[in-house]
Amino acid sequence: MVAAAVWVIPLLSMEIVSCIVFAFLILKAWRRKHGGKIEAPDHFDVGATVWCKGLALTHAADRRQQVILFAWRLIVLLWMVSVEVQVLCFLPWRASVLFYTNWNYLWQICYFGFACTGSATLLCGRQLSPRLRLVTKVFFEVSVPMSIFVSIVLWGVLMPASVKAGHPEAVFNFFSYNQHLANTACLLIEFCASRLQIHWRHLVVVYLWAGTYCVFAWVQHPFTNF
Repeated sequence: MVAAAVWVIPLLSMEIVSCIVFAFLILKAWRRKHGGKIEAPDHFDVGATVWCKGLALTHAADRRQQVILFAWRLIVLLWMVSVEVQVLCFLPWRASVLFYTNWNYLWQICYFGFACTGSATLLCGRQLSPRLRLVTKVFFEVSVPMSIFVSIVLWGVLMPASVKAGHPEAVFNFFSYNQHLANTACLLIEFCASRLQIHWRHLVVVYLWAGTYCVFAWVQHPFTNF
């Protein structure tokens, strides 16, 4: 544990500083060009697919696509919630509290929850509140890149190391498949099918999210040695 502490704290400190500096630079450029605000997408963008055309739900084909999107989001939400319940019940508490994987998984659950609400609201013929539209967009723009990043780290870095160390079961298990593979596939399908977009200038939120975890990891390390 002592040996780990020698490199963990400097590494986390460097990550924190890098995240904060990069986020500051993006935010500064963003404010200069856009006034520093993330604009909420149209309510139709939140609850419709890329194939939908009619804002007034006058086309049966559009409504059918939106029903399919809502059903898809609901199925993914329920499945991810069931996986998270199993994480809480069957894995050590560290897996749910300390792992960045689970932080992102909970974030993704929140996204699909907000997205389901948006789809259902649109299908009921009601307008979405600006707050719900904004929150859905922010959660979406963090979920997609972070899911891809975490999956690449696991399968590209940690998996070979675990296999080499003789512990493939640490990676090849039900929870890894769901939190580092199935969730990424679902978010990529969501990215391709929905009308929500990811703007590069909004990636400042991604860096702030990652920076928040770095701060948390740095603070909790002396208490947990993790």
